[in-house]
Amino acid sequence: MSVQTQLPASVTIKDEYKKDIANMEEIKETQKKITNILDDVKQIEKKEGTKIQEIKAGDLQISTDDLFVKDALARGAEFYDKGQYSDALEWYEKAIATDPNNAEAWYNKGNVLDELENREEAIKSYDEAIKLKADYVEAWINKGYSLFELGKHEEAIKSCDEAIKLTPDQAVAWSNKGAALNELGKYNEAIKCCDEAIKIKPDDVDAWNNKGNALNRLGKIEEAIKFYDEAIKLKPDYVLAWNNKGSSLNSLGKYEEAIKHYDKALEINPDFDMAWYNKGSSLGNLGKYEEAIKHYDKALEINPGDDDTWKMKGIIFERLGKYQEAIKSYDEAIKLNPYYADAWNNKGVAFEKLGKYEEASRCYDKTLEIDPSFTLAQNNKDNINKKYKKKKGWFR
Repeated sequence: MSVQTQLPASVTIKDEYKKDIANMEEIKETQKKITNILDDVKQIEKKEGTKIQEIKAGDLQISTDDLFVKDALARGAEFYDKGQYSDALEWYEKAIATDPNNAEAWYNKGNVLDELENREEAIKSYDEAIKLKADYVEAWINKGYSLFELGKHEEAIKSCDEAIKLTPDQAVAWSNKGAALNELGKYNEAIKCCDEAIKIKPDDVDAWNNKGNALNRLGKIEEAIKFYDEAIKLKPDYVLAWNNKGSSLNSLGKYEEAIKHYDKALEINPDFDMAWYNKGSSLGNLGKYEEAIKHYDKALEINPGDDDTWKMKGIIFERLGKYQEAIKSYDEAIKLNPYYADAWNNKGVAFEKLGKYEEASRCYDKTLEIDPSFTLAQNNKDNINKKYKKKKGWFR
């Protein structure tokens, strides 16, 4: 049996949706002018001993509160662009405190919170923006992104549908919907969504990648590779497509070729834990178990909370005959996900190899408690009972 690989989807918040002002020089110039005006206002207020509520200059008439909000939004955008998300959040919150009905401020706050991976709060901010501006397409799309990242795929699809309803030619909404449908196992529907995205925007690399994922999961591996190739042609540094093509090659038993693609992905992004994991899996399939473990360790160094990597590391230890080490790895997977049926079953197998049949049987029982349809665990338990029932009289 070959070692499994992981296939990541592409779900994006497009750059134009993350920032309302694309040109940072324009942001800086706007912010500088507003700051100068506000400084002048403060000096006049101090000198006159009165609060200025409104500024008039020719046809221009604006309240000082509105001017402050514009300043806060510009400052927030500048910090956001620098990746200083906590500072950006502070300014967006100042804007909201001054004007709670400013949809743009709530939307931008949602984007910052998402970057900080505080996605539940990000969704609340997007909801506030949508409450104030029901046709806020960008907020619907980005809410869908946050929901997807939380594993709430049905809800993510609803957000994408709202965006599509408002703007049917929104490629990113179609592509993201396709990614969510993939996660729900609705591969043919996913392909239709990706086709819509590609029709609208032929250079949408995420749509090409997501369609490749759907075809891959339908077992159409060769066809999937063509779509990953198209994504790579459009964007040569597209790390997901390199990784996913590698995963497809692994499925075809072309492990050496798969490794070359994972290496390319890691050349682009050395911190891409999934490529380290997948390369480890292909090395395992080549029987290079010690190297495989090193790659799983690298993946865990980047993402220690990945239960699949711990499980796969356990499988490799079993192949090396290191059953105690395998059990430790399965325990780490189970600690992260107590309902991980595969890990419980594999832990049982490792105990069985060590001759610890009671412990093995308990693991199989736990597997079946989690998933009563887990045939392999039932077979494993039955085999133990048949082979060893006369040994200690412990079996059930």
